[in-house]
Amino acid sequence: MYLACQGLWVRSGNTDVAIVGAPNPVLSPELNIALSNISFLSTEGKCFSFDHRASGYARGEGFTALVLKPLSKALAAGDNIRALDTYQRAGLDMNVTRYFEAQGTGTAVGDPIEAHAIGKSFRNHRSDTKPLYVGAVKSNIGHLGGC
Repeated sequence: MYLACQGLWVRSGNTDVAIVGAPNPVLSPELNIALSNISFLSTEGKCFSFDHRASGYARGEGFTALVLKPLSKALAAGDNIRALDTYQRAGLDMNVTRYFEAQGTGTAVGDPIEAHAIGKSFRNHRSDTKPLYVGAVKSNIGHLGGC
């Protein structure tokens, strides 16, 4: 991430776009055991984000990537930009966002805090006819650790 940002912003003009990726392989059971011992992992073996059955998260393996661009180039390319600060800086209407991908911790403490923050950020930018749908892929693939 550091090198990508250096190329995009510090060395202005040298890089138009950067892709940053990270894997999360689960190679041994030690972390699962430790997380289970402190009740971080779901008792059901599945994450129930934003659900009354939430009892922790499930670990998953995967890979994630971020595509980074300077804001001016992303706007010029017509890219979809979905970040609160970016909405405000670019004068974009937050009401056009229909779906918000949340972290969805799957815990009785974390989910309400996150839901409140999302609601607080978007509530003044929604119309009654356009609800904001909120979900968390973690319920489908598990928590990807360092990704």
